[in-house]
Amino acid sequence: MSAPNLITTSNIVGNTVLYTANTTLTQILSNASGSNQSIKLNTIIYSNGGANNLPIYCDVLRNGVGYPIANYVTLPGFSTLVVQAKDTAIYLIEGDTLRANVTSANNGPVNVIVSYEVIS
Repeated sequence: MSAPNLITTSNIVGNTVLYTANTTLTQILSNASGSNQSIKLNTIIYSNGGANNLPIYCDVLRNGVGYPIANYVTLPGFSTLVVQAKDTAIYLIEGDTLRANVTSANNGPVNVIVSYEVIS
């Protein structure tokens, strides 16, 4: 696994992933092996469109091990939760994957919004 030297980067491209979470832990953003890129996670926001309080989970998968960012944190009904803000950036190096889910069904959608930058 390699990552570009951040001092000598030639491109920084901003992007956003919009994902509707379900009870299956699912890949929502991945940095492929051999990409010669780093992905800087700026913000991760969960939004609960239903009335039920729900435990949410989010992790970075590296070398087959999930490292939790939000470890079954309760997301109140009809609310949003900033799981990670720009001042606590996390980098996905080559081979890393960001995954997310909710742990039980809800009567409304739970959306995950991830703002990130691809650095190469």
